[in-house]
Amino acid sequence: MHFTGGSGARVGAIAGAAGFALMAVLLVANLAATQGGVREAMRSALEQSAQRSSDPRAQEILQRLDSPEFMTVVAAIAVLFLLGLLLACSSLGGAIAGKLLHRREHD
Repeated sequence: MHFTGGSGARVGAIAGAAGFALMAVLLVANLAATQGGVREAMRSALEQSAQRSSDPRAQEILQRLDSPEFMTVVAAIAVLFLLGLLLACSSLGGAIAGKLLHRREHD
């Protein structure tokens, strides 16, 4: 069986996608179990920061950041970033392994 850098990258990308799917399921289960604990922690941190600020617009900004729409956008960006990071790292690892194995086969 010939294992090259390209085929290693594809195997790595598949492994990264599978890892992402598993992580997404675990994350959703965790969020369901904590029932908004993460959101409350973020809200508490935002409120503390707004109270320390001397800017009169701090409360207005806090209200915008505390909206469900903002939280949805933050979650979507975090999920997409995580997907991209996992795919890139897994593909790179697979490509390196494929290149090393291909070199070993020809030696």
